[in-house]
Amino acid sequence: MLPIFRRRTCQMTKRKLGRTGLMVSQLGFGCIRFSSVDQATVTESLNKALDLGVNFLDTARNYRDSERKIGTALKARRGEFYLATKTAARDADGLMRELEISLKELQMDCIDLYQLHTVSDNATYQQVMGPGGALEAAKKARQQGKIKHIGCSIHR
Repeated sequence: MLPIFRRRTCQMTKRKLGRTGLMVSQLGFGCIRFSSVDQATVTESLNKALDLGVNFLDTARNYRDSERKIGTALKARRGEFYLATKTAARDADGLMRELEISLKELQMDCIDLYQLHTVSDNATYQQVMGPGGALEAAKKARQQGKIKHIGCSIHR
């Protein structure tokens, strides 16, 4: 357990996330490592983080079973956090398939922030932003109420 989570009370600073209007904790919880720990550890860690004021969780479809573990751990606490997940899909059909899997695994009807993962070069940018690209499907999913906000992650 991290030292910050040992304290009984915590006043977590919140900040507005970009242009979303979401007020998220200054400290977010990255969930990439959940694939290497058991469900009990995930549940304990996430509940403790929420209890201490962390309200922003970040995961991705390609973080193995992270989404499933989060969904199992926090189904009863859905109103207490914002969740960002990501897709590596580059086309509209791929994004819609991955989004449906994410919604099922996370046990959610709507994802707060859905991001196009690792759009790190011009060719990928053109692919996801062009006709039939992932952005097209993300906008449609937002209109359908499956996601609230759309984002993009870039790694160099």
